[in-house]
Amino acid sequence: LNICCALVLLPLCKKLNQILYRILCRAWPGLFFFWLERTKSFHMTVAITLYLFAVIHSISHFSNFWNFSRNYDEVRPDINLASYKNENPFLLLLSQPGLTGR
Repeated sequence: LNICCALVLLPLCKKLNQILYRILCRAWPGLFFFWLERTKSFHMTVAITLYLFAVIHSISHFSNFWNFSRNYDEVRPDINLASYKNENPFLLLLSQPGLTGR
């Protein structure tokens, strides 16, 4: 997740673009403007992808909460996140492990 967030921010980082401008303008004058055109589309692509995968990740967590609730095993209660069979998955989602991940 941190790498994806860095990929969202790096192409639009002003200092990075200044350094690239100094390097690329000496070698290929038109290449920097090509770089700037591509960075915005790359930024948008990574941001949308990050958003979509975050939504998919959250949905799969809720699916796991629902499965924990539906398939509660009384023989092994220590490995179940749910406290009883058919517990409301929203209660699991709003519990401390559900909110913080710990």
